[in-house]
Amino acid sequence: MRRIYRRQFLAYALGLLTATAGFAVGAAWAGHAATGGSVNACVSRGRGTLYLQNTRSGKRQPCDRGDATTSWAITGPQGVPGQNGAPGKDGATGATGPAGPAGSINSARSPNGLYTITLSNQGILLKGPNGSVTVNLAGAQMNTIGGVGAP
Repeated sequence: MRRIYRRQFLAYALGLLTATAGFAVGAAWAGHAATGGSVNACVSRGRGTLYLQNTRSGKRQPCDRGDATTSWAITGPQGVPGQNGAPGKDGATGATGPAGPAGSINSARSPNGLYTITLSNQGILLKGPNGSVTVNLAGAQMNTIGGVGAP
């Protein structure tokens, strides 16, 4: 029974250690990435390994004594644009849409917006700035600013 608790404790401790290490590496990378778009590092003279510079400490030298500094850009230079690709094939024709409802109103408007023509099952309506003309089964009727009359 005691072994199970030890294993659980070790699993929790290892998980916490991994999460803390991940956070520390992410915070260090974010701090270095925010310094003008380049990464500054040190090259160990003895082993040739790279490590990030300690730019936040009070040290005068960010690298260990005898190690060389190096840096590289996070983003490289812009490459030469590639050639345009060949045009793609035409797509298949889409399905025919459903028919509109019977007796729908159709209308047209003049480019200046002053005159309209409306066609419906009730008749034709011509509208202008000074009146309108209605043509239906009863005949034609003119509505003007002065009143209603026959044309």
